[in-house]
Amino acid sequence: MKISPLLVTAVVGKPSEEGIAPRFSVSRTIGQCGGSFIGETEVDIKSPGFPSYYAHDLNCVWVVQHDCAESFTITPRSFAVEYQSTCGYDSLSFVDSLDSPRVTGDNKFCGSTTDTITTASGLISIDTSIVLREPITFLGNELNVVFKTDGIDARSGFDLQITVNLYDICPSDSSADDSAGDTVQTASCFDGNNGGCSHHCSASVCSCPPCWTLGADGKQCEFEAGKAQVTCSGAGAEITIEKCALVGIDQSSIHLTDTTCSATEENADSWKIVTGFSDCGTQLGFSEDKFTLQNTLNLGYAVVGGRVVSRKYEIDFSCSYNNIATASSTIQASNVLFGDITFDINQDQPAELSFEFGLSFYETDAYTTQADLTNGAFQPGNPLFGRIAPTSALADSLEFSVGKCTVEDKLISESLVILDTCPVDGTNFAFQATQSDTTAVEFSFEGFVFPTSADDTTIDISCEVNVCPNNSPECLKVCV
Repeated sequence: MKISPLLVTAVVGKPSEEGIAPRFSVSRTIGQCGGSFIGETEVDIKSPGFPSYYAHDLNCVWVVQHDCAESFTITPRSFAVEYQSTCGYDSLSFVDSLDSPRVTGDNKFCGSTTDTITTASGLISIDTSIVLREPITFLGNELNVVFKTDGIDARSGFDLQITVNLYDICPSDSSADDSAGDTVQTASCFDGNNGGCSHHCSASVCSCPPCWTLGADGKQCEFEAGKAQVTCSGAGAEITIEKCALVGIDQSSIHLTDTTCSATEENADSWKIVTGFSDCGTQLGFSEDKFTLQNTLNLGYAVVGGRVVSRKYEIDFSCSYNNIATASSTIQASNVLFGDITFDINQDQPAELSFEFGLSFYETDAYTTQADLTNGAFQPGNPLFGRIAPTSALADSLEFSVGKCTVEDKLISESLVILDTCPVDGTNFAFQATQSDTTAVEFSFEGFVFPTSADDTTIDISCEVNVCPNNSPECLKVCV
């Protein structure tokens, strides 16, 4: 952003070696609806059309900012704004860049010293505490002057003088002391890159909006703990963000990579965005027996009082899943059973999630009637027909394969692998149709026991399952 240069009178201060940084004294008068004053030390602001009556339905914002400012003194030369006991019709207020009062209760003004109101008992004077009559001072290095009017009635408005009170030694000329581990870093706010600050830069120091906190580098803001969270699940990912962290950001500009996936209102205090595995611009990746869901949360400009007060912001996030699960006829999955896991969007996911699968046996290769193999019904040498399926339906963009199956007699600590990517010779293991699918994989093998197994032994059969993005052969690892 560029600020147009002004024709001004430059008054150079005392030399810097005497402890005062050289700076300019600038004054300007404006009677338009809104304006920006950067680095000026005296500003005159008048309501549009002053001293004539101002217009209806105005929303004017004047910004006064100076890196070396300690405070601002507002001196009213004239003030007449339509009166209402809470200044609910027309008002002049003073706020900072976060749209919050500098001085509680003293930031909104209306009326005039000559106003009266009529009651049943006659004329009485108004509450003059809300009339801007005397000079007032606000601390800080940025001041926003906001003038709002409704569609009925008007007055002559105001004529203000704003004086910028400067530090004797400008904070922007001093280096931040980080000897004790302070995260505050110096920044040149007008270097064309906002001093490297992700959000606000003022007096050569980066700062954050409400519900955000400054990161370890002293420049990048992060959501405060619990204010923005990711929930990973078998359906994809859900992001919830408290509204306090997104003041001034339009709902439609809170979205994922695909801009059509924008925020919806979760409740009065938070926004929500949901993505599956194959929508909203989500990318799936696979590496080292894990696959990840990846996307980017995009936050648009924050607009407060008719002006942009922050840059666009992007936050990458991901959900990580174990792609190997276990299905067994007698034991539950050995991985952490799949549920929802929630964590702050600024943090790494604390643990990978695993899917849950079941292994069932059937009487024939029609796979219509389940077989009861618990009461001596299992006869060695007969074919066994197994089906592996997820206990909860997988997302459309996922599929799974069966990569390894093992038969075990735990009483004698004997086991035999019957499938190791490809069927093991001598076991008559075969897939009914395919080794991978989205809903179920069916197979058969010749039933057996070990030579030292008891006559009434219980055989455990377990299989490893690879859960993968669709058409991902390096993940599925099927027999070729």
